[in-house]
Formats: sequence, C-alpha cells, structure tokens
Amino acid sequence: MISTLLALVLVQEASIDATRDVDRSQDETKIRELVQKLSGGKIQDRETASEDLVRAGKAILPILKGELAKTTDEELKARLADVIDRVTRPVFVLEKEVAWEDYLGHSWTPDGKRYLTGQKIFDTETWKRDDVLEKLKPVAFSPDGKLIAVAVFEETDSKIQIGGKRVKVDARTAFRFLATDTLKEVSRLEDATRTEQWFGDTRFLGNDRIVFLAERIRTLESGNGGTSTGAHPVLVVAALKEGTWAVEREIETHTNTFETSPDGKWLCAPPEDATLTGELGVFDTTSRKEAVRFLGNVRFSPDSTWVAVTKKGATDVKVYSAGDWKQRCSLTVESAHDFVAPPLSFTSDSRTLVMADKTLRAWRPSDGKEIASTKPWGVPLTLSCSPQGDLLVVGCYEGDLKKTWHEQPRKLLVYRLRQPK
Repeated sequence: MISTLLALVLVQEASIDATRDVDRSQDETKIRELVQKLSGGKIQDRETASEDLVRAGKAILPILKGELAKTTDEELKARLADVIDRVTRPVFVLEKEVAWEDYLGHSWTPDGKRYLTGQKIFDTETWKRDDVLEKLKPVAFSPDGKLIAVAVFEETDSKIQIGGKRVKVDARTAFRFLATDTLKEVSRLEDATRTEQWFGDTRFLGNDRIVFLAERIRTLESGNGGTSTGAHPVLVVAALKEGTWAVEREIETHTNTFETSPDGKWLCAPPEDATLTGELGVFDTTSRKEAVRFLGNVRFSPDSTWVAVTKKGATDVKVYSAGDWKQRCSLTVESAHDFVAPPLSFTSDSRTLVMADKTLRAWRPSDGKEIASTKPWGVPLTLSCSPQGDLLVVGCYEGDLKKTWHEQPRKLLVYRLRQPK
C-alpha cells in the first residue's frame, strides 16, 4: 500500500502541473517499492506502478533520478527513464470550446489579447466576440499591432454557379487600414477597377505589404459554343509607399493556399510553371526569384529559421532550415483526411512545432522528438499559436461526410501547452 500522504498526492496529481510537496522522509520507502515493481513481476503490476509514479508528478523526480543513477538493471533503467520523460513532458490542456463559423484566415495582436478568424474577433481572456469591431469586417492585424485591415464590400450584379444555382456575390472593392487604438482610417487600398472579385485569406507581409487571395469571376467560352461562368483564384500583393497603398502584382493560381515568412523575406505561392496541384514556390520578396519548391502546406517558424511542410494524405511532416533549405528531420503523422493537408503552427519561441491530424501533437524541430499529444474533437482544419507561445487555437468541424459543410457543427478548441511545474 502507498502511504496516505502519497495517495493524496497521486489523486491531486491527475493534472501534471498541479504538484504537491512529498514528505520524502516518510514516503521514500513506499516510492522505492513502486520503483522496484517496474522491473520483473506481472506486466499489470509494472504498468500500474508506472502510472502511479507519473501521476505523482515532478515532486518525486529527485528520488526517481537517484534510483536511475544507482541501478544496474537495464530493464529498470529503461522503465525509469520512460517515467521521468512522461513526468517532465508538457501537456495539452483544453481550456475552452467556442462556436466557429468561418475558417478563412487567422491573426493575433502582438500581446495575444485578441484573435481574429473569419472576420470574428475574440477577446482571449473571455473568448467573447468583439461586436463593435466585427461590424467593420476586419481581416488581419499588422505584425506590430498598430493597424487593422478592414474589407469594404458592396453589392454587384455578379453571379457564380454553386450547386446548380446562380448565386449573387458581393465584391470586395477596397481595404481600409485603421489605427488599432482609435479605429480611425489612416490609409486605404482602392480597387475600383477590380470590382469582380472578393477576398479570401488576407495577411500582412511585414508592416508595409499585404497579401490576399481574390477570386475573379470570369466568363469562359466552352467547346460547344456556349459560355460558363466561374471563379478563378488570384494572389494579390499590395505595398504601402509614401503613405499610399497600391497593387504591386497579381499571381494566377490554381489553389487557395499561400504562406509568408514573419520577417517578410519569403512568399510561398504557386509558380507560373506549376504542374502539380498544391505545388508552391518560395520566392524572395525583394528579388522575386524562386529559391526552392515544395508540395503541400508550408509553415514558417516565427523567427523565420524553420519551414515545416506536409500535404493532404501524407504520413509525415518534413522540417527544413530556411535559407539553405536542407531537411533537418521528418515527423510521422496520421492524416485526418485526404482532401486537406493537416494544419501546422510553431510556438512563438520557434522551439516547438504543433500539428493537428487525428491527434494534436507537439514536436521539437531541432531533433524531431514528440513532446505532447492529445485527441481533439472532430477534424482539425486550422491551427494557430499565440504570440506568447502557450495558447493554441484549433478550428475543427464534425467530419460527417453525409453532411455538407454548412450542416456540420464547428468549434474553436482553445488549448494551453502547459509545462509541468
């Protein structure tokens, strides 16, 4: 039997971070009894002893390390090392579930107090929505937090074919850039000559460039002499020069995926000669020269030193170093579905890579070691880490193939990657 005091510790330590001091003078003998059960005997007894020690938490680490140092039993060494690893490993803690509507885009203020997704802004303390800002249709915060990009819409006569029906669409005619503190307009990107498009994902490329997806509504001639109307994606890069925003260039694309490095040096977009769906070139934003080419979903670390790449249906994530583009490690994953690549995100210190497939996982890109995992609800579609690094927001949907996207429940799952105390 474990002593009463240790038993209380084990009950309270159901969460790794909730530790209690252990009276070693009274309980070392009982703990060592558990340690001895890790070698030999019944498998069930070894597993029970292992779980009891893990639940006891970091307070008993000195004893475990002492036992590890003096034992010559290789089997016991391996089991002790496993217990110590599990005790010191970070854990995902689910803090909040929030109703979610749209998966387009995600953006944080630098202090992490506001999170923007699908034109909805959440207060990250309460996870309540900011109704005042939402009426402005915000799409992105600038990296320095001083500007909010706001989309301006107006009705048009443009229609597209959706599910056998002709549907009228609103056009994005401009971006307004508002000062975050006053909400007053400080600049604007006019787009009056391009009214037949609407915005998709929008991101800042540094503080003086913005990149966004647009979909041109085009009427094309068909082979039988008729015409068909459809939407064609375009990636637009606009820049702020001498106080005025203007479109720098447009990139024809066959995908709604793109990525930018936090330092503004690299833009991932489909190359003009792309032959594979999902192929992305990494372009220097100054010279516009292509440095390397990847296939799938690309994510840069906040310090722009790491690049993680995966694709739909893949069973691994490859991590490269930016600049020399050498592969550093490969991480085994479990793809959640075959039509969207698993979402990726780095923590703010760039030391941890998080990915959501059927399991939410955290790795160290430096050596490829998995340090935490948990099973999320539904099918993850988006993933974003806060500027502070410990908060993760996962956008999930039910994943029922018998239902349409609009019929399926959707949630934002708010986790903390919590280190054991």
